Amino acid sequence: MLDFHAPDPRIAAVRQLWQQFQLQLEQRFDEILAEVEHACATLLVEDADEAEAMSGAWVTAHARASDLATCLADAWNDQFGPRLRSLGADDDAITYARYELEALQDRMEVRLEHTRLRVFAEAARIRWVRALRDAPSGMSCPCCGARTPIPATFGPTEVGCPSCGTRMTYEPGPRVRMLERGCVHALCEEASWEPWLAMRQAERTLHAAPHETLELLQAYEHTQIVYWHTYLQARVALLPHTAQSFTVDLRNQLQPWYLHVEHRAAWARAGRPRALS
Repeated sequence: MLDFHAPDPRIAAVRQLWQQFQLQLEQRFDEILAEVEHACATLLVEDADEAEAMSGAWVTAHARASDLATCLADAWNDQFGPRLRSLGADDDAITYARYELEALQDRMEVRLEHTRLRVFAEAARIRWVRALRDAPSGMSCPCCGARTPIPATFGPTEVGCPSCGTRMTYEPGPRVRMLERGCVHALCEEASWEPWLAMRQAERTLHAAPHETLELLQAYEHTQIVYWHTYLQARVALLPHTAQSFTVDLRNQLQPWYLHVEHRAAWARAGRPRALS
């Protein structure tokens, strides 16, 4: 924690109150996230198909967490910021207090997103396991009769007999196929968490820069490519047939951003150097 050696003890007192307020709010924020994780886990234990109820629980928790973020900003704008200024706090003290606010807002945003991701990915796994309860544990080769373990996919895929090499098509069945829409995206998001963080940071760095440079634009482009590459690879593992469209799908995910950046000065001057043509 920086020490500005404020000559006025009133400024130091306000800063201390501000830090205590942030600490209490952050603790309450974490409590809300823990409560929603527990509530969603309880719903899943009772019935993994309670997708609507779980979504409702998450929407409620998200609203409560968002209210805390609003409360934080309002407290700074309406109370702590004006009070520090009225007491004559210098620019460094104001800037650092503002930095504390933005850093906490950033942590809250990331924690909220990470919690959402964990909750729905865990729900996807549990629903998937339950859908497989009545499925056979393996397939019998039509040629030699050898047993082949079934692959962990949501869609049909071709598998080879480990004994004679005969190719067979595995069909997971309607119960698993019905889960594809609600489960695959959640599991792919979970697999792409670290690249998502890097992409988010690159975007924030780009927007915070006083001048938009080619290097910043390309750094953000790179993190987007890594994120979508990771996401789509995870999707291929769950839906093998999507491997056929992997390159096209990757390019399509970047296309809106390429159109958005098309006429940016730094990008245009460099000849619009797309990493994905």
